[in-house]
Amino acid sequence: MAAKLRITKSFGKRSGLKVSAVSIGAMRFPQDDDEAVSLIRQAIDAGFIYIDTSRGYVDSEPKLAKALKDGYREKVILSTKWSPWNLRVEPDDDINAESTYKRIRESMQRLDVDL
Repeated sequence: MAAKLRITKSFGKRSGLKVSAVSIGAMRFPQDDDEAVSLIRQAIDAGFIYIDTSRGYVDSEPKLAKALKDGYREKVILSTKWSPWNLRVEPDDDINAESTYKRIRESMQRLDVDL
């Protein structure tokens, strides 16, 4: 059984949330889905509660969606982002609120979580 992370810090100045001092960055998970899910869940079980992902991180969103089933979603703070200057989905994508909101909603759908 993995040791639990004990060092926490405030998540921002106003949220009142505490997160582990180390978080999970979702840029590079194992290629095998089952291995990725196992790794993510082991990290959460060890006390990692903040996960950062992005549409641009290849296939991290569907892997996280699988890993966050069976009650794991309720154990974490999940954040995603979209960078139109790095990854345009449609030719007219830009930094306006409408484009950003649309892409974040799509990410949340791929992550299979509620908005």
